[in-house]
Amino acid sequence: MSVLELNGRVFDASTTGTLTLTGEGSATTDVTQGLAKHWILHQTKDANTIHDSFNTSSVTDEAGGIFEPNFTSAMASTNYLIIGGVNSGVFNGSTMNPSNADNAYETETTKYEICIRGVGGNVGTLYDCFRSPTAVHGDLA
Repeated sequence: MSVLELNGRVFDASTTGTLTLTGEGSATTDVTQGLAKHWILHQTKDANTIHDSFNTSSVTDEAGGIFEPNFTSAMASTNYLIIGGVNSGVFNGSTMNPSNADNAYETETTKYEICIRGVGGNVGTLYDCFRSPTAVHGDLA
């Protein structure tokens, strides 16, 4: 195990690949667990374009308002957190929703599927958007 102290902060790296950081007081944070394992800034409006990304091999455009980012490196399980938002330029508000009727995100270890839906008077309407940033937190395989 290696320990580095820098400006009063202690970095502790184990042989298992984890890295902990001592914060205020004696509390520690596992830096490895806290990092996003995937993120993407994606556009489906007018083109299926990846503006920038990390751990993304491609995006499959399934249909209007439905897209599927594919990971370069797989996740350890399908139990990971997907966070994100949308900027449509179409509706005054929009949401990122699960893609199937039982309100569960369709997740696999190599990809996930997201639907973009309108809100207000456009609830449920699927549409492509200008910007759709998403991030995934969980464990890589």
